[in-house]
Amino acid sequence: MKKMKDRVGIERDPSGGELARDFTRSERAAYGSYMRSYRAKYGLVDGLRTDQEGFSEYLRKRREEDERRRGYR
Repeated sequence: MKKMKDRVGIERDPSGGELARDFTRSERAAYGSYMRSYRAKYGLVDGLRTDQEGFSEYLRKRREEDERRRGYR
């Protein structure tokens, strides 16, 4: 996340602080790409980009994994 913070959405203030600003179109695309890879890396789902069937499949896999980790199976 620090890598993204260094690249997008921040302008330097002359006094040394940081000023927030809106992302440009290319920065939004870079941020979206980064967050999709971040979610995939940690097994998170982007609920806005899946259908009900995909989300149900995701929950089934997570529940099975959780049962294995807790030693129920």
